[in-house]
Amino acid sequence: MDGPLVCMVVKNQLWNDARVKKESRTLRDAGYSMTIIAKPEPEAPYRETVDGITVIRPEKDSAFRRRLRSSVISASERDETGPMTRLIQALRRSPLRRALTDIKRDIPFEYSLYRTAAAVEADIYHSHDLDALLICVGAIFELDSNPDERRRMGARERAAALDRYNWHVEEKKLARLYRDIAP
Repeated sequence: MDGPLVCMVVKNQLWNDARVKKESRTLRDAGYSMTIIAKPEPEAPYRETVDGITVIRPEKDSAFRRRLRSSVISASERDETGPMTRLIQALRRSPLRRALTDIKRDIPFEYSLYRTAAAVEADIYHSHDLDALLICVGAIFELDSNPDERRRMGARERAAALDRYNWHVEEKKLARLYRDIAP
């Protein structure tokens, strides 16, 4: 596709989300180039093209998260009385555990989504759900800080607008409309 590049960010797996699939196919059929960044799925590749739509699934489980998890597990199973071991054992039984678990799981994955979205260098960033909005905003600010990229995107968008919204294209649409409504 030669149209503007849309990067759609979703924080769920793609295989079971009919809304994302329908919306991305509709945008593709309207002339947009599509890239979807989604949660990894078992047996699915990191990057693939499906029906002309690029799908990227960044790694969810970072090396930092794996190290943190193994140190927490080993500390909670030790029979020591050191301050770190006592803290970890107390947290494993605490209501704060859920909040801390969410943080250690979500922040590295969201950072991975953000870095992947910024690397796409899309013309349009689309947060399919509210929970992906900050990821898209971060990618836009990343591109905004690069003046060469802004100029390239501006030239591409201008060319696309002139190609798509000119009198010759609109004239054909208007003539077709008149033919359709004429008795």
